Amino acid sequence: MEGYYWRIVSPEAVIVVLCGVCRGPEERWALVALAAEPGGLVRYQAAAPAAGWEDGFGVRAGELLEGSTARLQLRLDEDNRLDLELSPQLTWPRRAFGALGAAHALPGLSQYWQPVLLDGSVTGEARVGGRRLRLDGAHVYAEKNWG
Repeated sequence: MEGYYWRIVSPEAVIVVLCGVCRGPEERWALVALAAEPGGLVRYQAAAPAAGWEDGFGVRAGELLEGSTARLQLRLDEDNRLDLELSPQLTWPRRAFGALGAAHALPGLSQYWQPVLLDGSVTGEARVGGRRLRLDGAHVYAEKNWG
């Protein structure tokens, strides 16, 4: 499993987008989820095909999601969608080991984790639970996990 995570924080809402890419017997598929507060909204759908980028942080899941450190587009349905441009302000510094330190070198851990974007600014809008949100100036955090 490869996991992708974005958290968008604005004065109006906190929005989380998740994408877990899994290997199926015939193709890779993903579970894509959207959660938001206020309101306790949680929506999710499966999508295929799905794949992470081989040359950096990014993923595509069917027609539902395309995300990276530069853009996040989500289309679960007409009432739950995002179209955001992301401008990285502070990325994770490249080091010999990742966020887990030397534990990244240990084989067989059930999950590995790495922040990618510690802070970035957002431009664009979302429709969450039917509510339109203009997210210009919101902050974004992104990470990847696998295991």
